[in-house]
Amino acid sequence: MPSKLNEEIYDKTIDYVAQYADLHEDMRTWVEFRHGKQWKSSDESDLKSIGHAPITVDYIDPCIEHLCSYLTANNPKFSAVGRMDSDTKTLEEAHRFILEQNYIQVLHIH
Repeated sequence: MPSKLNEEIYDKTIDYVAQYADLHEDMRTWVEFRHGKQWKSSDESDLKSIGHAPITVDYIDPCIEHLCSYLTANNPKFSAVGRMDSDTKTLEEAHRFILEQNYIQVLHIH
């Protein structure tokens, strides 16, 4: 019979995977919207049936690209100072986690 701890770990893992799946679906929707899929297929077909093109006007994408160029113009870095020696290791782990998560998100988007 599995232990109570194993059941808790399993339940937390399932919850995490479900939350990540929802987030991944949202991210996919946002990326598609950014790349021009801004109409529902039913609305798009309605517009086409009356002779109108489903035009998308993208004001946000150029702003995002411009902002990204500002953020990456210099070498941005994460820095923090711990009060005790043990804090340094914790800060290094937090920094590594942030970088890994950012890298994973970049991979999923592209």
